[in-house]
Amino acid sequence: MRKFLFPLIALALSFVSCQSDVDILVAEPEFDAPVIRASISDETRTHLSIEGNIFKVYWNEAENISFFSKSDHNRRYEVSSLSNGGAIADFVYGYEYVRGTGTRYSYYYAAYPWSKTNKLVDEAIQLDLPATQTYDATNDFRYVPMVAKDPQFDLSFKIPASVLCIAISKDDSANEFMLTGVTISSLSQNLAGRVSIDMSGTEYKAAVDPSLGDASKSVTLDLGEGVLLTDAVQNFSLALPDVVFPDNDMVVTCQLKVKGELDEEF
Repeated sequence: MRKFLFPLIALALSFVSCQSDVDILVAEPEFDAPVIRASISDETRTHLSIEGNIFKVYWNEAENISFFSKSDHNRRYEVSSLSNGGAIADFVYGYEYVRGTGTRYSYYYAAYPWSKTNKLVDEAIQLDLPATQTYDATNDFRYVPMVAKDPQFDLSFKIPASVLCIAISKDDSANEFMLTGVTISSLSQNLAGRVSIDMSGTEYKAAVDPSLGDASKSVTLDLGEGVLLTDAVQNFSLALPDVVFPDNDMVVTCQLKVKGELDEEF
């Protein structure tokens, strides 16, 4: 099995701006669950599409978010209806929650995607940015984190992370290659792990905090059985924390297989 930095592929990169198990509790009869109206900020706009250099993100029918009405009290909300092509969604209580400390704030907070390990601690949202992200042919970009804060139940979500788009094409070659994975590595920065997002201001930035759990200096996009490469440019995207790579700090590795020989990797 061989892996290498693949010289036949043209790469174009562009940016846009171990937790312990917890018990999920079902039902809260004393909780008067509001309906949440959730939009996605025009700054970013989970489906990913590329319009020039602009990334737009939309809700879909299968989305779930974490809703915090008090500190670390994590309720799962699920989509009940979509409008404006998925730019706006109504969320209703999904009858699952993780009990928190009960400290109340003057704002409501939310995080996407839902996870039982999501937390709100001292006005900072903690969530996991996975080191392995899964490609979907429909460009359903399921790992892009989003957060929101509002004194009412009308939440405008923003992306506090970076979206790295890798544009890949193959030159003329006798072999037909299947791309099965793309790994982004940094020599100096953590690219995956537990992130903390300070929600006390108006600018939200996701930064990996190694003190909260395992951290990784690489992140991999898993393409399963593989995507056939052609001479046409194809776009593959990953979610990263809000980082700036110094010169010569990023390494891009492509995992390839020859079509029809899927048990051998180049």
